[in-house]
Amino acid sequence: MRLLAFTFFLFIQNAPPTFQDVAQKAKQENKPVLLVFSGSDWCANCIRLKSNVFDQSAFVQLQEDSFLMYTADFPRDKKSVPKNVQESNANLAETYNPKGLFPFVVLLDSKLKVLKTNTGKFKTVEALKAWMSL
Repeated sequence: MRLLAFTFFLFIQNAPPTFQDVAQKAKQENKPVLLVFSGSDWCANCIRLKSNVFDQSAFVQLQEDSFLMYTADFPRDKKSVPKNVQESNANLAETYNPKGLFPFVVLLDSKLKVLKTNTGKFKTVEALKAWMSL
């Protein structure tokens, strides 16, 4: 029983943050939010953006210093995303990406007001940083 409870605790601790978690933290820390709409298992430009920008150590450092990020993922394999996250991502898409573009990047202020949007075809961390004006 203890092992089961411990395993559940670890699972909860390692669960990715929800958009609501990110929004709350952004407000507390007065940081902008980079909201990324992605099709992680089917969108070639999304996969390139992740590889060329988001997976780079320079991006990780930039994010730690300057902003919070949330990826609203819409994979073909729906089983990889919990139902509640699918619903939350669908609501985010209605609000911030009604045209259903992928990838699509939205820069929000700490109060979730849209500052700017982009189709997300950044090739480098520096290009994204310049766009964000950081």
